[in-house]
Amino acid sequence: MTVRDKLCPSSKYKIKCPYAMKPEGICIHNTANDASAAAEVSYMLGNGAQTSYHYAVDDVEAVHAVPNDRNAWHAGDGGKGAGNRRYIAIEICYSKSGGTRFEAAMKNAAELTAGLLKEYGWDISHVKKHQDFSGKYCPHRILSDYGWEYFLNLVRAELGEAETPTPVLTKGAVGEAVKKLQSRLSEWGYALEIDGSFGPATLEAVKEFQKKQGLEVDGSVGPLTWAALMKEPSEEVSDVEKFADTNGHWAEEIIDELAAMGIVHGDGTGDFRPDEPITRAEAAAMVRNAVKYVTGK
Repeated sequence: MTVRDKLCPSSKYKIKCPYAMKPEGICIHNTANDASAAAEVSYMLGNGAQTSYHYAVDDVEAVHAVPNDRNAWHAGDGGKGAGNRRYIAIEICYSKSGGTRFEAAMKNAAELTAGLLKEYGWDISHVKKHQDFSGKYCPHRILSDYGWEYFLNLVRAELGEAETPTPVLTKGAVGEAVKKLQSRLSEWGYALEIDGSFGPATLEAVKEFQKKQGLEVDGSVGPLTWAALMKEPSEEVSDVEKFADTNGHWAEEIIDELAAMGIVHGDGTGDFRPDEPITRAEAAAMVRNAVKYVTGK
């Protein structure tokens, strides 16, 4: 990704960035429109409002608008607030409509964020969202469609600390991640158009898949559902292991679900012994099986 300077002229410092700043971290925003980074910066520098930020990022480039050693008015926490006075602001473009352009812009923003963390010797705890400073629901597109932890994991991936994550998807989501979801559901035998739009048909398929896998049937594609989807369809458990001594037990349903996931097993004789204590070795085995189920490793 290219980072291009289009810096605020010193004649406008009084309005846009009046104070010298020693930055302490990075604040992430989403724009409220579908303009490019260049258009965002041109508009911001061209008006007389006390609103500003350091970078705008789209699917192609990042445009550097305010020097990192000057403050910017972006966090809504006042003239002496930590966000406005001590944080580098990054605006992620194309957030009004979302979709593939926004996802590409978000990935570029994660790359830029990781580069700044390395430059200043900061860890991931120095990355904040606008909401942390003023309570405003921003970055709204990230929070509503992906979750804040998803963006942080994108940054971690750029730092080499994690694999590139898959987002939490719900009805209404669009983009390449939804296409990946639809492709995996198709491989599991669900007839879906791979159009990148999480509509009613995709929601119905997700719920049916979750039901068959013994997962919570909520229609939300989070880590557990992704882990199950990424297995080979041949690994699907067709029949839940039943135990002779759990019929009518208060924990029968959850025991059956965990058995379907391969997290718990019986004693080899057809019994589960649900009311007997377990050993540390058995507890460790269950934890290992649970981690394998979630991560696939």
